[in-house]
Amino acid sequence: MSVPAAAPRDEGPGTQLRLGELSAANTAHDSLDLSWTVQEGTFDSFILQYRDAEGNPQALPVDGALRSLHLHDLAPSHRYKFNLYGISGRKRLGPISTDAITAAAPPVPTTPPSLGELSASDVTHDSALLSWTVKAGDFDSFLLQYKDAEGKPQALPVDGGSRSVTVTNLAPSHRYKFNLYGVSGHKRIGPISTDTVTAGAPPEEEPIPPPSLGELSASDVTHDSVLLSWTVQAGDFDSFLLQYKDAEGKPQALPVDGGSRSVTVTNLVPSRRYKFNLYGVSGRKRLGPVSTDTVTAVAKEVIPLPRLGELSASDVTHDSALLSWTVQAGDFDSFLLQYKDAEGKPQALPVDGGSRSVTVTNLAPSRRYKFNLYGVSGRKRLSPISTDTVTEPTTPPSLGELSVSDVTHDSALLSWTIQAGDFDSFLLQYKDAEGKPQALPVDGGSRSVTVTNLAPSRRYKFNLYGVSGRKRLGPISTEAITATAPPKEAPAPLPSLGELSVSDVTHDSALLSWTVQAEDFDSFLLQYKDAEGKPQALPVDGGSRSVTVTNLAPSRRYKFNLYGVSGRKRLGPVSTDTVTAGNNPTTQGPGDPPPSLGELLASDVTHDSALLSWTVQAGDFDSFLLQYKDAEGKLQALPVDGGSRSDAEGKPQALPVDGGSHSFTVTNLAPSRRYKFILYGVSGRKHAPSIYLSPQLSFPLSASDVTHDSALLSWTVQAGDFDSFILQYKDAEGKPQALPVDGRSRSVTVTNLVPSRRYKFNLYGVSGHKRLGPISTDTVTGQRLPPVPWCPLFPPALHPSRASPRGPAGSHCLGARRRLTLPSQFLRFGALSAATWEEIRGWQDRGGDSWGNRVLSPPEHSRQRAQECVWLDEQWRAIGEGWWARLSPPRLWGGGTGSRRLVLPPVATLRGPPRPVPVSLELESPRDLRFSDVGETSVGLTWGAPATRVDHYKVSFQLRDGGK
Repeated sequence: MSVPAAAPRDEGPGTQLRLGELSAANTAHDSLDLSWTVQEGTFDSFILQYRDAEGNPQALPVDGALRSLHLHDLAPSHRYKFNLYGISGRKRLGPISTDAITAAAPPVPTTPPSLGELSASDVTHDSALLSWTVKAGDFDSFLLQYKDAEGKPQALPVDGGSRSVTVTNLAPSHRYKFNLYGVSGHKRIGPISTDTVTAGAPPEEEPIPPPSLGELSASDVTHDSVLLSWTVQAGDFDSFLLQYKDAEGKPQALPVDGGSRSVTVTNLVPSRRYKFNLYGVSGRKRLGPVSTDTVTAVAKEVIPLPRLGELSASDVTHDSALLSWTVQAGDFDSFLLQYKDAEGKPQALPVDGGSRSVTVTNLAPSRRYKFNLYGVSGRKRLSPISTDTVTEPTTPPSLGELSVSDVTHDSALLSWTIQAGDFDSFLLQYKDAEGKPQALPVDGGSRSVTVTNLAPSRRYKFNLYGVSGRKRLGPISTEAITATAPPKEAPAPLPSLGELSVSDVTHDSALLSWTVQAEDFDSFLLQYKDAEGKPQALPVDGGSRSVTVTNLAPSRRYKFNLYGVSGRKRLGPVSTDTVTAGNNPTTQGPGDPPPSLGELLASDVTHDSALLSWTVQAGDFDSFLLQYKDAEGKLQALPVDGGSRSDAEGKPQALPVDGGSHSFTVTNLAPSRRYKFILYGVSGRKHAPSIYLSPQLSFPLSASDVTHDSALLSWTVQAGDFDSFILQYKDAEGKPQALPVDGRSRSVTVTNLVPSRRYKFNLYGVSGHKRLGPISTDTVTGQRLPPVPWCPLFPPALHPSRASPRGPAGSHCLGARRRLTLPSQFLRFGALSAATWEEIRGWQDRGGDSWGNRVLSPPEHSRQRAQECVWLDEQWRAIGEGWWARLSPPRLWGGGTGSRRLVLPPVATLRGPPRPVPVSLELESPRDLRFSDVGETSVGLTWGAPATRVDHYKVSFQLRDGGK
């Protein structure tokens, strides 16, 4: 509500300034909009004053060009009174006022919040990062509990908006169990738990020598300041501390940041000796001091301080007073006005140094106030000048007259006037036609209200009360007689159907025509049963007099019933029956190929519409027919030739579009709903085979060529083309990653993955401003292989029947027997794969003298030693370049009386020629580099592999404007 107050005029000789009215609108639970008018003149600025929910006064300056302001951070269901002042030069005019009550706070959702999962990551020797999820709702805060290395319980509060926290000061190599609780109101929900083991302690670093100070010197000495400079001989300090005693002998301490080497000390006394001590602070240690002393210069000529004149009060009302003052000499930076309010609490009102008056508001009526004004210059506040005044008594508001006008058979307009004051609201009372009392509340800013739902030809007496605070004043009254009720209109005659007839019957369609005897129908509904006996309903717009029914069965009798729909009534039916022709294919002329439909696509999909586009493979159609089911499951038929479509109320509407169109916008759809559209092409009296469209496309996504750090993702598109694709997944740290892919691509390789980790990939298709999908797949990356050193091979020197000679002393590549356990990727259906031999022969320990024995150890939960090893079917075979291998099938491992038997991996034993110490390896460059598929944002690269072994390739390029 708003209560405009009369604004005072500026009676000076210059241009008159006058404020208009202040009003409130768009009231929410925590905000509202204020707007005001200016009747005459221009103001430099405005000041808006009000009290917050706790009763504290607030003052908000506003630019003089503005006429509205948005206030936020208000309290719900709270009455606010706003006072607006206009500022012009040193004068403050006003105020104009209004009241407003904020809306009630929105209801708090009742769904209780619930926790998800808790996990630990980034674990070091003394810290761990804990992350968690929230399944539903919001928590006010969280509480993390655990026990420290001494077994003492620890509790770490976390704010409700966080989803992770780093716990520090943990002990190395210690197992911790963490419990997380969610706090909502006074309830504690949970816990969810996880445990982790901290890493081992890092080796201790050598102690860093402490920093040391150099010399301290003084320069640029004035009567009240000095510049101190110092040097640092070694190391760095976190900060410095300068100590000295002031003119009264009190110690002073001045902190300085560690990067500084000088500081200016101010506020010193002229002609005085000072001793300065400088300390260097490193960690918790304070080193030094280094010292120097100096004498300040003689004082300069003293500048006289400004002086206040007199303070006076004027324009005193029941709740405000205008205070004015003079300045005898000099200028002040600002002023401070102090007084006590009606409750005896001290109030302080700051005023800028250029002002010579201020209006104090929110005073109590008939109360004496004493005002003290201080002048502020620099850091000094000069003695106050004072005045006192008594506020005027409160003038109670009073009502004027109540009158009635614009009386009809069921309503009347009531208007009233106010003699004095302002009311918070009004209350209009009267008795209805049954004699029951009615009360109509009206806001305090209104002066009229229209009363409705009155009875015709009846005398009413209206009483109006004014409400001010907790008092109800009045009433003022008036009487009125409502007009006679208007004569009732005669009901409009209902439309009626004529006859229904059938013609142009083929083996799968029939043309139905009908007449209307009187009036017009909003729409028609044609009903019949299909070949399976299921009822079918075909809506037709009210302007049509014929419709072609398609998808009928050959040589079958059909009965058609036609209803006319007018408003909410369904009239009829009129009926007819017919028998479809036999299924004889229609021959086409030699130069007349039948038209055929192509593809149907959807685009520009909004919450209530979709643009459908289609292609025609051959020929021309006279028109098209689009069918779908609406949100209520009712079948809708849209002839795209000036036929019909249904609006939001299910009433057909005419939509003229010629048969040459290949696009159509379907409107009045329901939000977040799947629709299936069927399009028919009509040529003559025949329908071409329909084409279907579902706006939600689907296509498979698959992962292949998965290694320890990469995976190849492939997909297909069933229909249409996409502008681009977006592949989303989470990395090893749980952070979401998005990989854009060109719309012509059907595969992408994702790199920089972590070994032995499960990844879920989501692929979206982007078409225009729409993102379709996602389709998903997940996969687990392989294990990381050991480093693969390369050793050259020499011609064969051994035969399977000969013993393997030892290699030369100090050799890193020996030709003796070696046994190793092979991962599954080296095996093909239980046999050793020669295709992977280049990988097998690289399984040499870096810098070792032999391949070593890489047999799988028993699991940790068993402490028994192997008692039984079964070796089966060992056969040697040549695998190329003088090397031989035999493969032992999987072995069974068991022990003692235990019941467990584990299958261990196959073991390969290798023989080969002796090898000299390896020589240095120089990689060759790739061959035959070619570019293909050059697009706007992508290009394809192909090359031939070099003769030397390459683990991976790095592709780099340079932009045209620099950078890589």
